[in-house]
Amino acid sequence: MHRLGSRQDKSFNPLFFLLFAVALYLSGCGDGYKSYKEFGGRGAGMLVALVDDSLVLVYNVREYELCDESITGTDCIDGGENDGLFLVNYREKSAPLWGDTTEGYLRLARGFYRDSSVFFQDDDGHFGFWRIGGSPRIAGSWINDSCSMANPLEARPWRNGDVLFVNSGSSDCPYAVLDTSTGEVRKLEFTGESAWLEGCDDITYRNGKTICLKPIFAEDHYGAYLLMDGTPVDSVVWNKASWQIKKTVLNFDGPLFTIDHPTQMNDGSSNPLSGKQVFTTNPLAAVEPSVWLDGSAFRYADSTEIQYFGYDLTVTGGEE
Repeated sequence: MHRLGSRQDKSFNPLFFLLFAVALYLSGCGDGYKSYKEFGGRGAGMLVALVDDSLVLVYNVREYELCDESITGTDCIDGGENDGLFLVNYREKSAPLWGDTTEGYLRLARGFYRDSSVFFQDDDGHFGFWRIGGSPRIAGSWINDSCSMANPLEARPWRNGDVLFVNSGSSDCPYAVLDTSTGEVRKLEFTGESAWLEGCDDITYRNGKTICLKPIFAEDHYGAYLLMDGTPVDSVVWNKASWQIKKTVLNFDGPLFTIDHPTQMNDGSSNPLSGKQVFTTNPLAAVEPSVWLDGSAFRYADSTEIQYFGYDLTVTGGEE
């Protein structure tokens, strides 16, 4: 009898042994293969919703790098989890008035603000609301029927406690409604009692009224109409400049909204109002002192900026 692998074993094949060792290495059983996650710091605060003329909700995540090592090298992908939600002042930079974090990863939608809450969905098909001062609360399970809205980035309050999703990049389903009692998602059709919403840049529902922002496009001026339940209630106009390209220029950001001013006047000079300026809806007017959004930074007329970074956003009343 011969011992397997001995010098006397004529059947031993070195190539077969090498291939077996490589397969074992690639399968994860070898010592050279491993998968690991390295955590970094928390990211800068990203805008969720304007709360009023001085407060805003921002969120961030704890960043990580997930890496797989194999015989061919190391492949890494970036990600984030451990979501945090924070109430901060955008007039005067200071510590968060409230802030908390949660385990895992929640997809927070921008712009939804009702009952001091924002809308989220998780990776298990649930949706819910995260209220200022509280914890994320699951409200139901997601049913995605007539609209492809599996990951809405923007949400608004809607009638009967439902949620309106905004997908301005979709021609098939620019608006969809989530029935919070059933979890069903359906396209919002601009027919019947909703026909007047055709042509609005953005819509929402507040204080028992459906609200529409409609842009004014003209050769020598531009502006916005505010309509409630189909009735024009207010407008604002600027002369000597115009929106040359028709695009979404009015956006709700919680109970407030932004006007994306054109960059130039009609004579080619720079527009001093250029950028996304923050406005109130009742009345239709710029917040004072005036402020513009540059991403998640707040810019003022004197060019100063306020932005909250990861090290600024701390949990209140407990450990992070």
